[in-house]
Amino acid sequence: MIWNGEGIIEMEEGEPGLRSCPKCNSAHKHLLNVNWLHSCLWCDSWWVLGRYLEDFTTDEEFDTFFQSLGMKLGDSTTTINIKE
Repeated sequence: MIWNGEGIIEMEEGEPGLRSCPKCNSAHKHLLNVNWLHSCLWCDSWWVLGRYLEDFTTDEEFDTFFQSLGMKLGDSTTTINIKE
């Protein structure tokens, strides 16, 4: 997923991953902290890097999250090193 600012994202090739989310299927908790965009087949939630996109209430909150990860506009989430 490429972050373009102002709450705008761009999907990369192979995204989104289609899986049931950890809320719908507890066996998929390991998929929550992935660095590429996923979409839940059951509830239509979208998540990346441990956060559900619908949990962000403003574009500013969304952008602040990606900035807190050291991302700059146009960066891909796939460059984020996930700590297990």
